[in-house]
Amino acid sequence: MKLKEIFYTLLPKGLKNSITKRQLLKQNYQYSSFAQVGEDMILDRYFNEKKEGFYVDIGANHPYIYSNTYKFYLKGWRGINVDANPGTKKLFDSLRPKDINVEAGVSLTPGELDFYTFGNNVFNTLDKQTAEGHCREFSIHVKEIIKVKTTTLADILNTHLPPSQKIDFMSIDVEGLDMEVLRSNDWEKYKPEVLVVECVYENYEDIQKMEAAVFLKQTGYSFFAKTFSTFFFSLRKSR
Repeated sequence: MKLKEIFYTLLPKGLKNSITKRQLLKQNYQYSSFAQVGEDMILDRYFNEKKEGFYVDIGANHPYIYSNTYKFYLKGWRGINVDANPGTKKLFDSLRPKDINVEAGVSLTPGELDFYTFGNNVFNTLDKQTAEGHCREFSIHVKEIIKVKTTTLADILNTHLPPSQKIDFMSIDVEGLDMEVLRSNDWEKYKPEVLVVECVYENYEDIQKMEAAVFLKQTGYSFFAKTFSTFFFSLRKSR
């Protein structure tokens, strides 16, 4: 018998019951989240705590910090992580070796683009206007501008998605180029059940102003949930 088990048997009955209740509450009502504002918890609820599935994370940034997919990786899901930051693939290969990890930018056409870096990967972007906005809003400065190779979302999925693999959800957070990513996909061929897209609007009513929302509605998706900085869209018409 372990020491803590011996200690538990010596406790008064009332204290034992109290500890047991706290343990039950912790087991039943405490959930872990790795995402920035709980996106993974919404997705977990949507998929009814499904044990296995497949995700695509565009703008993955880090294997677990502010990750919308790491919770699912731990559950046994697998997927494709894509990010333009130099060294990303090596880091993901080390910490998430069961995933498919791609180091590339995503744009409307394959090529090469300027990548604005700030010393903190969270702010790094391929979009000049977004970089300038970060400088104003957060009083930071571009540390370095480097060239990175870019490709389309369709090309990434053509190359890396396993044959006949359904995509349960796709997360897109690319600091200003969300529409380029969306437009670069082949929607006839690749249609995730759920899309998670970064947003700049705070109110539900403002969703009509969101270019991505209009595009996705035309593609067959419906809005179903929102966090402070993210919108969720689903192919299902109702929940």
